[in-house]
Formats: sequence, structure tokens, C-alpha cells
Amino acid sequence: MGAKISTVDTDTDTHRAFTAWDVGAPWVKATVYQAATDGFVLAKIPGDPTMTIAVDTFTPPTTVRVETNARDTLVCPVAKNEYWQIVTGQAPTIYWKGIED
Repeated sequence: MGAKISTVDTDTDTHRAFTAWDVGAPWVKATVYQAATDGFVLAKIPGDPTMTIAVDTFTPPTTVRVETNARDTLVCPVAKNEYWQIVTGQAPTIYWKGIED
């Protein structure tokens, strides 16, 4: 079964909201991070290298969720407590967009 996708809990009328974009430092390529909230990781890459985003419950994460071989921007959802890592030979700009509880 797929997860329910909603930003409003209709039983309690509470709302979930996105956090502000968290850009640049401290995000560093090839470093493993654990998500404190549900959210999205976004990586913008200059040039034309290969770049992957791996996400799963292992550290380091081993499941490649998105990949490109061109100058590109990748976005990948990450669940709370999952690990994520950007792998590339270039210097990407990395953003985190969390979802508040």
C-alpha cells in the first residue's frame, strides 16, 4: 500500500508546512546525513558529471533513487530517519527542504 499524501490532518485540523530552504553549508557531497524530518533533498550540479542521490535506512545509503549524467538538478524525497548522500565528482549546491511535524 502507498502512503497517504496529505498536508492537512482533517481529524484535528492541524497543518504540516515546509521549512525554509536550507542551502549550502553544512551540506557536503559524499557525506551521509540522517533526516530529522520528512523532506526533500535537491542538488544542482555545474558541468556534465555523473551525480546520484542514494537514500535508504542504511548508513551509508546504498539505494540510488535518482541519477544523471548531465548538468542537471536532482530532487529526491527522504523520510524522517532515513539516510541520504550526494555522490558526484563536482561541487554541487545542495538544498534541504524539510516538512514540519
